[in-house]
Order: sequence, then structure tokens, then C-alpha cells
Amino acid sequence: MTQFTPTFKNGQAALLTGIRHYHLYTDAATGIPQQWLRFNELRQSSNPTLSGVSYGVVCGSDADGFEYMSAVETHSFDSFNVGEGRLKLLPQHYLVLIHEGNISSIKETWQAIWQWLPTTAYKIAHKPVFERYDERFNGNTGNGLVELWIPIEQN
Repeated sequence: MTQFTPTFKNGQAALLTGIRHYHLYTDAATGIPQQWLRFNELRQSSNPTLSGVSYGVVCGSDADGFEYMSAVETHSFDSFNVGEGRLKLLPQHYLVLIHEGNISSIKETWQAIWQWLPTTAYKIAHKPVFERYDERFNGNTGNGLVELWIPIEQN
């Protein structure tokens, strides 16, 4: 079993804008990278000076798949338009874990988290789960650190 070194953070309210798309679990390994390519193209054409933190948000799921959003934070939904997706994150207590290495193996990290989490004193809250990509992640190579933010409640 993968060993995790969890940290706990209080997430602040945030407005995210980007591209939202529903992915079947069977197609996500190819669909999500394609979504990020489209998002980055739109991001550069909409506001080429915008850089910094990006988010990959799981907005909801069912037995067949999940809705995923490639996003950036904005101060107002009126002032920035990357695409059609909008999401307001509310303040929440999070368990934050790190995925290290190539982004192609992030699915295995998420699977290990879902197996490990029931062995802890926490359960997932019914709020968006997200990946946070900052300067420690190189989008050109797909290597680096990605923070995985999981909204939690005590069991």
C-alpha cells in the first residue's frame, strides 16, 4: 500500500472558470489530456498573460464516469471568460496529499487514496475534489508535484 503524508488545510472560497466535460471512466486516460490541451489553447487566446495555478476539479460522478473541469481562479465570472464552465468553491476543510512524478500515473495515486482513506478517521465530504497545479508542476513535460485536495469530515 502506498504511504501518504497528509496535511490539512482550510480552503478559502474561490471562483473557478474553465472547461467542464463528462468523461467515462474507460475513456478518461485519453479524454482528460485532450481537455487540458483545449483549455490551455483557450486560456492563451483569451488572456495570454494569465499564468499561475491551474485546477483539475471533479465536479460530480456516477457509476459510469465523472465531470471534470480544467480551470483557473478568477476574481469575477464577469471579468474573465476561458470557456463555459464556472464553479464556486466554498470554504472547506481539506486533506491535502501530493502526487509526485509524471502526470500519467496520477490515476494510480487517486486509486491508492480511495483505498487508504477508509482506514483513516476521515470520510470524504460531498464537495468537489481537485488537483492543484502550481509552479512545482511542468505542464510541458508532465512531471512535478500536484496537490490533491480532498474535502473531508470526521467519521
